[in-house]
Amino acid sequence: MADTKISRFMRPDMKDATKVFDVKIKDKDGNEMPLKMRRLSDDEKNEIQKFYRKLKPAYDDNGRPIIQKGRLVMIDESDDSAGGKHLLAEALVEPNLADKDLMEYYGEYDKIKMLTRVFTGAELSQISDIFQKIDSYQSLEDVTEEDVTEAKN
Repeated sequence: MADTKISRFMRPDMKDATKVFDVKIKDKDGNEMPLKMRRLSDDEKNEIQKFYRKLKPAYDDNGRPIIQKGRLVMIDESDDSAGGKHLLAEALVEPNLADKDLMEYYGEYDKIKMLTRVFTGAELSQISDIFQKIDSYQSLEDVTEEDVTEAKN
């Protein structure tokens, strides 16, 4: 039997980081669209975010590099929009955006670009909201009809 003090930290919902969730969004006509999404591991998220992060030297108004305490000052630039789409594309299990037939149908062979081919902006907003709830370990039952309506608008 586990130590009672430590057992409160042994939560089954936190143990399975690869769980697949059945979720539903609404299309522009209000029809439900069933999807499957998975929770990404921290390592997966970090790798994806690292791909969209660039460090560049900082320059003063005269075009000279800025040096402080003997070190070159760097500016961290991240493309959060592209990184967010990549995270969503990886989290979606169904539809599989890398499906050969789906890609051929749309004439697009980039899994990330498939997001905007398959889903409208409003649908992507709903998917993003659900992804954030899954990622923050919130219960999907907490997603109310009002949340879906708000995400749709």
